[in-house]
Amino acid sequence: MRHFMALLVALLIASIIIPSELTRAADSCYPGSALPSPCLSGTFQQFWEQNGGLPVFGFPLTLAALATNPDTDQIYQTQWFERNRFELHPDIVVANRVAPGILLGRLGVERLQQLGRDWHSEPHAGGPQANCLWFPQTSHNVCDQGFPYNGQGFKSYWQTHGLQRPGLDAYARSLALFGLPLTEPAMETNSSGETVWTQWFERARFEWHPDKPDPFKVLLGRLGAELRSGSIALAPAPTITQPLPSSTPVAAPPQPTPGVGTAVSTAGCSQNAPAVKDGAQAWVTLPQPAQNMMEIVCGRLTTNKTPLTGVTTTFGVHYPALDAFTDAVTDSNGEAAVSFPTGPVTSSTVITVDVEFATGQHAQTSFTPQ
Repeated sequence: MRHFMALLVALLIASIIIPSELTRAADSCYPGSALPSPCLSGTFQQFWEQNGGLPVFGFPLTLAALATNPDTDQIYQTQWFERNRFELHPDIVVANRVAPGILLGRLGVERLQQLGRDWHSEPHAGGPQANCLWFPQTSHNVCDQGFPYNGQGFKSYWQTHGLQRPGLDAYARSLALFGLPLTEPAMETNSSGETVWTQWFERARFEWHPDKPDPFKVLLGRLGAELRSGSIALAPAPTITQPLPSSTPVAAPPQPTPGVGTAVSTAGCSQNAPAVKDGAQAWVTLPQPAQNMMEIVCGRLTTNKTPLTGVTTTFGVHYPALDAFTDAVTDSNGEAAVSFPTGPVTSSTVITVDVEFATGQHAQTSFTPQ
């Protein structure tokens, strides 16, 4: 009986509140979509256009129709998109009054459940992290991806995107669009087969793509498409992965000089190593090596006291006459190492080394040949 009454309410909403355009062929169609009749109209079309369009929601996957919300077991007028699900609710609060309005499905929660992952059991942060957004409700930080992407990354994307809804401040708009973070960031393989720095939210999955132009370095996962297809679980980050795109800026990066550096075992990295701490670290085993010998440069990546394994790491050594770049992959200790020649250079010349992790984090060290 309760389900029947919910259906009656939904039918009343569909016939009285929803503009009639939602239930007939729409004017705005998107041939790039896989849907045979990929169209939007009425309230859903207006919402899609005003709140981010294609980059945020993706193409429509279905036409608007009545469907049951898995959280509430209530029936709403619903339309699926590549990255989200629109639901027309009769009683949301807009500008301090109750009125019909669109809410987004909690697709991040639903997709994690589909993958057999309980977000409550995911690792949590120990507390607020500097220069990040801290969410005490779920005990997670949301951070930018660091040098050289200051002002770019998950934090900036979360803060600069939100639903255009009257009466909400910027924080509440972002919360309405993405929800709270459910996980700490980690390397995960998405449904396209790309292994990328990933963080899950109630209504979205953020992915960091450092090889793409600035506006597209943060992309949203195709949660709607994944949920509807029931695609196989996202693969966990492998212990050793194929090299990921370098986090060197896209615009005119220095070209690697082949044959200068070599990825080596991290066994020698205990020499001159700093104490382990969260974030990116870099050091050399010999701060003042002799000329014409091989120097070992080490990098380490740790999050919440946990080493990050399988992260592609680019070591850039800046000699006076050239820049040399070599990649290595972090091991079970979160460490990677590369050997470089110390010269010949003028005695006491400081050689700086940039260590860039595919997660966007960066550290720097140096050595001074004698």
